[in-house]
Amino acid sequence: MLQMARPRKRRKDETGEGLVYFDDPERLARLYAYCKQDVEVERELYNLLRAIPFNPRFTLKNTTFFKNLDVWDVTMDLPLPEKLPALRDPEMRAKLREAATQRHEQSE
Repeated sequence: MLQMARPRKRRKDETGEGLVYFDDPERLARLYAYCKQDVEVERELYNLLRAIPFNPRFTLKNTTFFKNLDVWDVTMDLPLPEKLPALRDPEMRAKLREAATQRHEQSE
């Protein structure tokens, strides 16, 4: 991919001025596939590493840490008076634990 970012030398049969880059369809297709994969990975990382830079305290009122996990997202969007009993419920905790570990196992 680095080749695509740098100008290449002109071939003997090429004329003209300015910089020349690799632009053959095969290399462009590989570059596009690489870029698409890169964007998907960055999206996943952004969702996992979302930070609140000026609010270092972790609370259940303002966290977005769980937004990308099934079951957790619905639970964490509940109003606080409903959220706390849901988090205390043993059945709900089992569902939350399963959702968190299932996501972790899929990423390995």
